[in-house]
Amino acid sequence: MRNKKIGLLGAVMMLAASAAAADSGLFIGIGNDFGGDTIGEVWFDDGADGVVRANQGFEMDIGVSLPVGAGLSLQSSIGVQWSERLAGNGSMGWQSFPWRNLLVAELGSWSLGGGVVYFIEPELSTDGVLAPLGGRRYDDALGYQAELAYRLFRNPGGGGMEVGARYITVDFTTPEEEQPARGDSGGVFARFLF
Repeated sequence: MRNKKIGLLGAVMMLAASAAAADSGLFIGIGNDFGGDTIGEVWFDDGADGVVRANQGFEMDIGVSLPVGAGLSLQSSIGVQWSERLAGNGSMGWQSFPWRNLLVAELGSWSLGGGVVYFIEPELSTDGVLAPLGGRRYDDALGYQAELAYRLFRNPGGGGMEVGARYITVDFTTPEEEQPARGDSGGVFARFLF
C-alpha cells in the first residue's frame, strides 16, 4: 500500500510539473458514473434498500491538458470516486482513485476523447452493524474510456467550461472471488478549464 501511495503522489507531482509547461492547461472536474455490478446491498427498517455498484459514484478530479498536435491534446487527471449508503447504525460504500490518460480531439465546440483509466485501490467498505459483512479490496484495475464533450463557453485568455458524457469498461477482481465485478458504466461530467 505504501508503494501505491508513493505512486499516487508521483502522479500528482507529474501533473503539477506538466501544468508549468508552455501551452498546457489545468482543469478541475466533477462527475457521476452509473452502472456496474451490484457488489453490496443493504436493507432499511422501512423496507427500502440501498445498492452499492462497482465503479458507480460521484467523482472529483484535477488534471492537466497538454497539446500534442493541431486540435489534439493529452489529458491526464487523478481523482477520487465514492458512493455510500448510510443508515443510522452503519454504512456501506465504494471508493477508488481513478487516474485517467486520454487523447482528445477538438472539433470546434465539441471534443471526442478516448484512452485508459487506471483504478487505484478500489474498495467496498462497511462499518457499524454492517462491519461483520466485511469490506472487500479489489486489485488495481485498468479500464478504457470513451467520451464526448461540449464546450459551453471559452474565456478570451483560455479556459472555459465543458460538459459531457463518458462510457467506461473495466473489471475488478479479488483473490477471493472467481468472477470479476464488472464496472462498466456510463457517466456525466463537467470540467472547468484554466
